[in-house]
Amino acid sequence: MLSSWKELFDQAADFATSLGPSRVLAISHSDDGSDGVVTVWYRDAEASGEEVRKRDPGSAPVLGYEVFRGAWISWGELFRQAADFASRIEQGRLLGISHSCDRTDGVVTIWYWE
Repeated sequence: MLSSWKELFDQAADFATSLGPSRVLAISHSDDGSDGVVTVWYRDAEASGEEVRKRDPGSAPVLGYEVFRGAWISWGELFRQAADFASRIEQGRLLGISHSCDRTDGVVTIWYWE
């Protein structure tokens, strides 16, 4: 068990630094009342596949989002599903990733420019 948020943030910062800016997508944190969680969202070094919703270069950007919920799956699986989606978003279009918990229901939201 970690002793403080500072320790969690320091570990997340060290991990994100080891990945480098081209791979780090976002960092989020949450508290479920008993444990703190800091998540470093990053592109898989081997990530490939279709990018999410390519837009016409001449059109104005529109904020889009994708929500992942999971009362019956682990946080790790919920984060994996969200990270798979976020990894397909064209670099520079990801705005952020947020997560929260409502009792046993985990929620992760990916925010991006369409």
